[in-house]
Amino acid sequence: MHTGDQVTCRITETGSWGAYAETNQEETVFINFNELSWSRIRTTEEVVNVGDRVQLQIMDAPTYERACYLGSLKRVVSAERPDFPEAYQVGSFHQATVERLGRDILFARLPQGPIVGARLPESHRLQPGDQIRVKLTSVDSECNRIIAELTFATADNKTESGAAE
Repeated sequence: MHTGDQVTCRITETGSWGAYAETNQEETVFINFNELSWSRIRTTEEVVNVGDRVQLQIMDAPTYERACYLGSLKRVVSAERPDFPEAYQVGSFHQATVERLGRDILFARLPQGPIVGARLPESHRLQPGDQIRVKLTSVDSECNRIIAELTFATADNKTESGAAE
């Protein structure tokens, strides 16, 4: 199997992290949770269950550190893929809901479902569920990636930004 190949597999294990599948050649394929569906899902079982036969696209071959192939279910069903270039343009401003926070980065959900990443300035302490305003700085439809910068209104109505790196 090679990167880009589409293969039929049987789901052998599921969890909050995604799923494992086995090919007819008894090769193992790991499907990360975010590669299961273009839509927002809460559990792996909303998409696949143990024993299901599915069509996957191979994204990466095994390496010395990783003993299995990496696969994607959502890349096979591209008809469901969100059309970022039409819905979201570089330079446009959008409201978003904070989903997850890291040390210096946050991930927020835009109104039509996509997740955007932005650098989190030290002076601002946000929590999951907070509403924020973001300016899109990069929209990469091939990689299904949107990068933004946060915008904050200050006391004198000037805007300060936290640009993503």
